Amino acid sequence: MAVVGTEVTKHRGDSYVFAPRATKPSVSCCAFRDDYEHRNLSLEPEAAANVLPLLQFARLPTNQFVELAQFFWTHFGCYAAVADSDPRTCARMQRLLEESLRPLGGDVPKGLPNSQAEGMHRGNGLPWAPFAASMQNLGNVLAIAKMAGVFAGRYSMDVAKQSDFIVVPGPFLYTTSEHLAYKSNKNTHNDVKPGDPFNIRILAVLANAQSAQQSARVLRAGCVFSLYLRSSALWRSTVEAMLSKNMGRPPNVTLGSGKAALTQRRRKQVDFVLAGGAIATLEEARSWSDEKLQVEFQKLPTSLKKLAGRAPPERKRKVSDEISQTQWLTQGGYAAAQSIAELAQMKDRGLPVRAVALHALAGNILMSGSEGRSVVSSTTYNTAKSVVDHSLRHLAPEKLHSFVAEGGSKGHRGKNRQKSTFHAARGSTHRKTRP
Repeated sequence: MAVVGTEVTKHRGDSYVFAPRATKPSVSCCAFRDDYEHRNLSLEPEAAANVLPLLQFARLPTNQFVELAQFFWTHFGCYAAVADSDPRTCARMQRLLEESLRPLGGDVPKGLPNSQAEGMHRGNGLPWAPFAASMQNLGNVLAIAKMAGVFAGRYSMDVAKQSDFIVVPGPFLYTTSEHLAYKSNKNTHNDVKPGDPFNIRILAVLANAQSAQQSARVLRAGCVFSLYLRSSALWRSTVEAMLSKNMGRPPNVTLGSGKAALTQRRRKQVDFVLAGGAIATLEEARSWSDEKLQVEFQKLPTSLKKLAGRAPPERKRKVSDEISQTQWLTQGGYAAAQSIAELAQMKDRGLPVRAVALHALAGNILMSGSEGRSVVSSTTYNTAKSVVDHSLRHLAPEKLHSFVAEGGSKGHRGKNRQKSTFHAARGSTHRKTRP
């Protein structure tokens, strides 16, 4: 029988599909980099030749599992595993799925920010609902997800405690046979942004999930999330989102383009309030003090509080953003430059201009005026600032190195492909961009 899977294509062009299909319910997950081309598609797993093998996390010794997962990550750009097949765990996840959909009539409402066409839903509080939150709290799921950060060079294997991480929820995944608008075999895309070279995405899926609607068959039920080391800035932004009504807003069925979309945006909407949370707009939450934010955070359901964890302790000695940024870049191999003349010499010696921009930021050198712009353009300098901010917020040094190597191309959604290793390898025609 057909299911919905996720296909990942590494730069060299080989594609592999994460499409767990089991005779009994089980929880499986897949880790991949979102700068690789990927898409959702409908397929028959038994007939497909490129289905990603599912490693058995509970049955393999840890060192053997790590070796196999790293092999798949290196050569295929992703890896997948069965996280839990315990009937009790799967039965609980099935109950939580039904509990999360029951207030909505047993199915996901149509309209943005939900998308039955993609099977990814961001409205109605579903990314924070009991099913998604509990899925992301499963110990084996987190252990499998953690390894992707090790393979990417973000941290070492000895970072073991769940309290060292923050889980950042993404879309809720749900597609049934009744979702006639589902776009099978859609164009591939990547999620690269100008100031954020890539992120590691984790897909966690409950295989053989059942629908509350007797006429429908579940093709996929799960969630997307990212796992990061804890930082004060990331904890705050994650909790602000959890407390925000914006994340629980019901969709506009007619939200599209043109005047109709503008009319819908202006209409007052009734917010879907999570039990104990979602008490303010995102703008209001961002204006709160740290003390106020922590008070409101305690009102959230336990499953959400576990994702974010306790607030990081305040440093005894305040460190300015500039010094913190300099230390971070220096640790990443981009020592502080002392002058524009030194930066010009780096460029003359053949150092990539994006690396030159990072050395400038480490030295707090403003690349303004004709002299500075002749070394590093304003566009590259401002993009580098955004990359450093994302890298430091997520404690992800690999973002710096990826920015220098790939340039942090703008990415695409199936059209207007920008310059990248992937597109160059396939001989794609594209618009040339400045460094």
